[in-house]
Amino acid sequence: MISFLTSPKPFTGISKSIQLNSIRSWLNIFPENEVLLYGDTEGIEDISWDYKVKRIKNVQTNEYGTPLFNAIAYHAKKYAKYDLQAYINCDIILTPNFISTLHRIKFYQFMMIGQRLDLSEGINWNHAVKNWRRQIMELSVASKICLHSPSGSDYFAFKRGLWDDLPPITIGRGGYDNALIKFVLEKRIPVIDATMSVLAIHQFHDYGHMVRGRQEVFEGPEAIINRGYAGNHGVPTLTDATWVIDNHTCSRNYSRGDWMRFLECQSRFVYRSEFLGFFCRQLRRILLRLGFSKQKKIHKNDLMEGLSGPI
Repeated sequence: MISFLTSPKPFTGISKSIQLNSIRSWLNIFPENEVLLYGDTEGIEDISWDYKVKRIKNVQTNEYGTPLFNAIAYHAKKYAKYDLQAYINCDIILTPNFISTLHRIKFYQFMMIGQRLDLSEGINWNHAVKNWRRQIMELSVASKICLHSPSGSDYFAFKRGLWDDLPPITIGRGGYDNALIKFVLEKRIPVIDATMSVLAIHQFHDYGHMVRGRQEVFEGPEAIINRGYAGNHGVPTLTDATWVIDNHTCSRNYSRGDWMRFLECQSRFVYRSEFLGFFCRQLRRILLRLGFSKQKKIHKNDLMEGLSGPI
């Protein structure tokens, strides 16, 4: 069982439907799972009563009123019901293999992340269909679901106590996922890429909740601060995870076969040498232009093959 942590948008309009879909999916995985809703957005109190989930109203925010990840993690460390926890964006639907994948991880402490599948605009996840595998396959055949790039992460699973000494990183703004990955890499704790084992489904939405929309989310002052914590240049992504887990094994990962990228990350985030990291980054760029270095890319069909078999 697991404690899910999230800080939702206001429960109004399409955002209400999207976020309820997500919360239902987390609870459907196992009824005893705990869900903690952080913040004071519109409608959050009614949702907490209707779904019998916990609401934490008073959570530390930055100067713009956006909750801080370290404040949420600190509260969960003290008060969450389960040692196994996951912060997850409230537009992400999870399928049952999320829990089964976590149970196969044997490390004392870790962070599990992975690429998501994006639903096309206007496509809703049908909770009336019990066989989620068939639904995903049908959407894939119809080209109504695609694999998001590895540049962004939407869920972070870990055990209680991982985030001690985390700086004030703002959730839901550009660079926050990269800053979390950097923090864990620097602590030399396993970062596990679960793309080939966990199906996390992102529901389409716009950025109407922000005054300047998407630009404010990814380029505004909060994002700039987050990227400072992430390292600004060559920020780590989930391709830099130190381990990878699929349906069969958990094995070492070397930036998906990009050895110069792996050496850059080791230099910067493990040995704390920005100079050596800069040298590796420049050499990697040269090798990429010459065609001597490349990174393995995961495609949607790779994930779909993992769903083949009895449906």
